[in-house]
Amino acid sequence: MSAALRLTIRILASVALVAAIVVVYVRFLPVNGTTVALTMLLAILGIATRWGLTESLVASVAAVLGFNYFFLPPIRTFTITDPTELGGAGRFPHHSRHRKPTLHKGAPAYRGGGCPASRGRETVRAWPGHAVERQRSH
Repeated sequence: MSAALRLTIRILASVALVAAIVVVYVRFLPVNGTTVALTMLLAILGIATRWGLTESLVASVAAVLGFNYFFLPPIRTFTITDPTELGGAGRFPHHSRHRKPTLHKGAPAYRGGGCPASRGRETVRAWPGHAVERQRSH
């Protein structure tokens, strides 16, 4: 399967997941907007972690449109009457930039030795600005 086809399938699956969340909450489970927003946010974070930035950005745009149309007053329009609700709509694309933490093979390991509790452990940079401790192999 080519990379372009794989990306297209992932994008369609991401939009389908967001659409499924909207359908479930509109048709079957009447809940408040906070529940819908948090469910969509978790879905977008999962998409970003599993597949990447492109898929999660497309899903976040679909989530903003679906959330605006079905859950923000006035319902069934793309108009936002309350300016405080613009902040909620902007959170989906912001959180879609979440990346999965991976250990970089080329990252230098800090080998602590000053503290007795750190013996047998090493700190490895997981991604810039973050560190993960793991048991040192002998």
